[in-house]
Amino acid sequence: MIREFTGIQIGPRQFELPPALLEPFGPRAIEAAVSIYDAERIVCGTDGTEFGCDWTRKALAEAQTGEEAREQILYGNAAAMLARVARAAQD
Repeated sequence: MIREFTGIQIGPRQFELPPALLEPFGPRAIEAAVSIYDAERIVCGTDGTEFGCDWTRKALAEAQTGEEAREQILYGNAAAMLARVARAAQD
């Protein structure tokens, strides 16, 4: 059951979100995460359980985040993190 919220407090930041964005999984949850944290702080991943990669990719495709944010989440952010690790390992 989703309760009606007028806002949500995360750390020092207050956000006004419609109830649909408070769904625990799926495209609306991805949209909420992007609106709160920004796409550059989200990395696509799966533990390979029941949801699997297909479910995750479908939710990302349905999320109304824009193509740039979707690309960041799918591979750009992970590639940037791995590049930083590789540079640090060479130092």
